Amino acid sequence: MLIKFLIKLYSKTPKIIFIDQRHSLTNLDKYFIKKYKIYYSQRFLGSIIISFFINFIWLFLSLYFLNILFLLLFFIFFLSFVRFFIRIFERYFKQISDYLDSILFLIKSNFNLFLEILPNDADLIQYLIKLIYSLSVGYIKKDIKNILSDIQKGIPPEKLILEYETPSENFNNFLKISIISNFNKKEYILNNNILENEFKIFNKSLETRISIYFFIGFFFPIGINFSLFLGFIRISWIFFLSILYFLILNNLNKSFINKSIILIGINNKKDDEEYKILLELFFNIIYFLKYFNLEDSFIEVYNIGSLELKHFLNDEIHYLKNFNYSLEKLLDQLNKKIINNKNKLLFNIFSEMLLKDSYKAIAQLNKILKVLKEHLNLQMEKENIIKGEKLRASVLMFLLPLINGLMLGIFIIFIQYINKILPSSYLYFDEIFRIKSLNNFELILLILDEIFINIFNGYFINKTIQQKNLIMEIFSIIILFSISLFLSIIFINNFVINVF
Repeated sequence: MLIKFLIKLYSKTPKIIFIDQRHSLTNLDKYFIKKYKIYYSQRFLGSIIISFFINFIWLFLSLYFLNILFLLLFFIFFLSFVRFFIRIFERYFKQISDYLDSILFLIKSNFNLFLEILPNDADLIQYLIKLIYSLSVGYIKKDIKNILSDIQKGIPPEKLILEYETPSENFNNFLKISIISNFNKKEYILNNNILENEFKIFNKSLETRISIYFFIGFFFPIGINFSLFLGFIRISWIFFLSILYFLILNNLNKSFINKSIILIGINNKKDDEEYKILLELFFNIIYFLKYFNLEDSFIEVYNIGSLELKHFLNDEIHYLKNFNYSLEKLLDQLNKKIINNKNKLLFNIFSEMLLKDSYKAIAQLNKILKVLKEHLNLQMEKENIIKGEKLRASVLMFLLPLINGLMLGIFIIFIQYINKILPSSYLYFDEIFRIKSLNNFELILLILDEIFINIFNGYFINKTIQQKNLIMEIFSIIILFSISLFLSIIFINNFVINVF
């Protein structure tokens, strides 16, 4: 719904020519122009308009009360919403592009097999369109369905495919080359997925990215304390700075750590068990197909399989042995057991290729399994890098609340000492430095705000290293911060202030 609304909004927003001239076109920009006639300046200006109306209340309050804090809050949320709408629109289509790139290898593998086994007079373009339809999701699936409907109305499929555009440049090139080359098999060489190269680059830079994330997470809170201590900022500003700090950490976590690169051989951890079962099934089936037919191969896989695989196959193999199930029925029932959509996609590809010609499918399936293994290695490489950062993260999560508690304790005692010797509202060192005296309520707000900043640190560091005990970590942060603050106040009050 949001994407449809943004498309309507952007399409009605006027273009700003000089912005478009300065903007370097990406593949997605070209797609937006071809598909929706939406230029970058329209997305930019449209996001500014909707963000302005969403945050108008803060602008009204700042002008009504002439309060710089409300104005600061307006700019923080305004810029955040502008960036949010631009990114969420692009991210939606980028995910579709990545998904199409990830299944392109499977489509080529499947189509290579059918180029071998289908007769020369087969309607290859019809089969290709139906294959893409079976593997597509979301609005791409609707587009392909419309193409199939138009073919039934008599429109040449070649014309429809040549005119069709998706967010993926690689996928578009594949479709156009297929038609132009008249499905020349030489065009279907199974090159490595371009997403694999992106993932490798991402893994190589991951340690540097995590270090930058930790650096900002370590020094930003300390910088706030020093700014308060030296009077560069007011106490009332710290709430808005903490919001800004949260937005910075959240953006870094999404951009640096959890960058979404879709690879067909990588699943979320919660789906790992199902994926491992399927890989065991695929590898063993391909092995036994060298010696048995497909039915007997399934039975042999069941006999030597792990307990998890046997549990997955148990009922279906029983019915197969008793001739109650055909192979098609067995594969259909197994498919219904699979929960993860990506796993379903892989299983459907394997099932279809095996049913068409299991012997000729072996070579293509081996190539697919080789790619899946490479994807798993890339994922393991990423996980090993993150595991290597866990010690540094644990030390950081221990030190940050202690240091921040100590700094805040020094600041509080210093303020209280100033209040005793200088009853006026401000202490001026010169024209630059000044420290405002604080009442008890302001001190409580300051302490609570510092606690939240440390919780933000703990939350995002915990998210980075993918720890599960988040509640315990946050509880530990609060305890460490409180102890550090309490001890620093007592120590400074007893051993430093008494000297003066």
